[in-house]
Amino acid sequence: MKRPKITTSRQGRLSLHLVPALIWITAVAGVGALFVYRAERCEVVGLALGEVYNVAATSHGRVKTLPVKLFEHVKAGEVLVVINTVLDNEMLQSELEAEKATIELEIARLKAELNAAEESLRMQVAEHEQDHTEALRRMSVDVERARLAVLEIETVIEPDRIMLKDLELEVRIVKDLLAKEAVEAYELQKAETQYNFLARKIAENERLLAQAKKNAAEAAVRLAKLESKEALMPSLGLTLNPIRTAINVQYKKIDELLLEQMTQRVALPLMAPFDGVVSQILRRSGDTVLLGEPILSIARPTADSVMAWVKEEQAAQLREGRQVKIVRRGHGGQIAMSQITGVGPAFLPLPMELWFDPKVPEYGLPFEVAVPPGLKIRPNEKVGIKLL
Repeated sequence: MKRPKITTSRQGRLSLHLVPALIWITAVAGVGALFVYRAERCEVVGLALGEVYNVAATSHGRVKTLPVKLFEHVKAGEVLVVINTVLDNEMLQSELEAEKATIELEIARLKAELNAAEESLRMQVAEHEQDHTEALRRMSVDVERARLAVLEIETVIEPDRIMLKDLELEVRIVKDLLAKEAVEAYELQKAETQYNFLARKIAENERLLAQAKKNAAEAAVRLAKLESKEALMPSLGLTLNPIRTAINVQYKKIDELLLEQMTQRVALPLMAPFDGVVSQILRRSGDTVLLGEPILSIARPTADSVMAWVKEEQAAQLREGRQVKIVRRGHGGQIAMSQITGVGPAFLPLPMELWFDPKVPEYGLPFEVAVPPGLKIRPNEKVGIKLL
């Protein structure tokens, strides 16, 4: 009965001897784990950089269509936005109305000068009491009035012709968009109605213009016949020549409107330069844009480099080509080997999201690390960088 008690006592003493050994082994394992963790610990935190491209207007105009949505994936060469460099009818009409108003004011001034010349010639005729001079005066005034009538009609019809060209362009664009189901059918009906109405108006004005030109030509022939019978009085020529010159100036302005019509611009599509994601939309359909103004941005879905910053005491360790380790702690502990591709020349402020205290700015020497193939990191993602 005493032997079991002796065995139990010996086993207890053996257990007491093993406890310190187990504690020592556990401590050694813990220290080893700490060393391993410290060796694997990232020295700095960097931000992944991705390429972002701003799609900007290549001309003054208005956003006609914007077929993409925010965060939509697009392919290289895909149409992102269409700019109509010929502005909407309302804007174009206002510009043409301003040109028309300017010419009408000049015509009114010419009419006032013509009336003044007529009154002056009337006084001359009364003084000289010459029937031929009186007839010549009336004929000259009639000729100039006929030319002014032609000018007035052309002042109205030329802007309408420019407008008709723009409406024709808009009808073609709307038809193309309707075929792509980008607009509703009523948009095409509205554009065609405006075009047909303006075309009928121009046809009627062209008929009136032809008649006015005919009247002006007949008046010029009658004046030429009358002038051939007797020399025109010097005072009559001196009085009417400035008005004739001013009328010719108005004809040149009409020619300039025609030149503008010939050189008008068309709708311009802007395409994606690479495969990416629409990251920002700054303008919507119908908005007016200026040359160089950003409309939207696209970004590559993965980063191609990482930017990190080190403290002053670590700056001496940086050099281009040095091997580093990239660690993604929040994605299953992904680790990849890479190298430093560039080192900044000066200490710069860190991005605010990397500050330890949001109220205290931090500075560091920036360096860039290439993202190796196969490691997909999102732009602006925080990753660990360990210098090797």
